[in-house]
Amino acid sequence: MARPVFGKTYKEITKEWDEIALVRLNQIENGQDLSFTHVITPCIFEMLSGCDLSKVIDLGCGTGALTRMIAQKAKHVIGIDISKRNVELAQNASTTFSNIDYINIDIESLSSKFIEASFSTVVASMTLMTVLNLDQVLQIIAKILKPRAHLVFTITHPCFWPLYWNYAKEQWFNYHKEIPVEADFKISLDRKERGVTTHIHRPLEKYVNSLTEAGFSIEKIYEPVPSEEIQEKYSGKWEYPRFMGIKCILTN
Repeated sequence: MARPVFGKTYKEITKEWDEIALVRLNQIENGQDLSFTHVITPCIFEMLSGCDLSKVIDLGCGTGALTRMIAQKAKHVIGIDISKRNVELAQNASTTFSNIDYINIDIESLSSKFIEASFSTVVASMTLMTVLNLDQVLQIIAKILKPRAHLVFTITHPCFWPLYWNYAKEQWFNYHKEIPVEADFKISLDRKERGVTTHIHRPLEKYVNSLTEAGFSIEKIYEPVPSEEIQEKYSGKWEYPRFMGIKCILTN
């Protein structure tokens, strides 16, 4: 059941991710998270085509599954996550990689941690819909990126996720407003309630306008869906895209 949760803090959000960190590691390693494997990750790598991967930062890296895949193509990757438990698990799973570093820090503190214009690409997979202040975060990302560098990210689809999670018709929901939404964390092949997580519903225009104000130009928008073969493994057919990918370049 999804519900609005105004006033939630990063401390509370961090606790949510700490509590399901080991569950997430096992779900991904066991192939239970179909969307991560067959929808989100392929979308990220399609967007990374043509990007400079000499120094990449993976914002909201979780337990490091995507970070490790990026590291197979990149010279150096730094994984950032607000959850200390996520970072511990990511480090333990990445001991064979010499080109990965992990840091337990919130995104808002990045500008004090890294020098300006130091990264060639920023990846934010399923992260930007969890930050409380999108404008601030995008401005920080722009600050640490080199000129003409790329930001690639995936989010829950602003138009269709409310339909998928059955809160689009709730009295409290308004598509045009930013609304923190708390929901039980479940995936298609693991329907047990593993805890709760919080995301911020934002209208699509908010993402587009905030990117523009931070100095980014959108190169391409993606609405990935799984193949028909993979869709058969879900509990129901996808009637619309559940996620969105956006590839941007820093122009200002």
